[in-house]
Amino acid sequence: MRGTGLARSVKATRSNRWRRAAATLSELPADVLLDLPRITMLGTQEVHIENHHGLLHCARDRVRLRTSEGEVEVSGRRLRLALLLPEEVWIEGMIESVVMLSRPGGEGSGR
Repeated sequence: MRGTGLARSVKATRSNRWRRAAATLSELPADVLLDLPRITMLGTQEVHIENHHGLLHCARDRVRLRTSEGEVEVSGRRLRLALLLPEEVWIEGMIESVVMLSRPGGEGSGR
């Protein structure tokens, strides 16, 4: 059933447009209504990620999280989870990069 995936994709796009319009009209932050990840870096020593959907990988040099937009990968040295809550994580260490990896077939994935 190839059409089912396309119909689901069209429905999700329409739903997302509606949520964006609602966020604009209600003056609520888009990350709240759209379940978007909020990523805050504090220098090169700390990263706070809100609205994540789970920890995928955790090592001293890399942490990967699932989000509504795909995955977030934090790379560095001596990384550690300073705080892990159901929707928020604080990562400390020597942060070298933070990369947003789009989900397959999502916007910006090029697939």
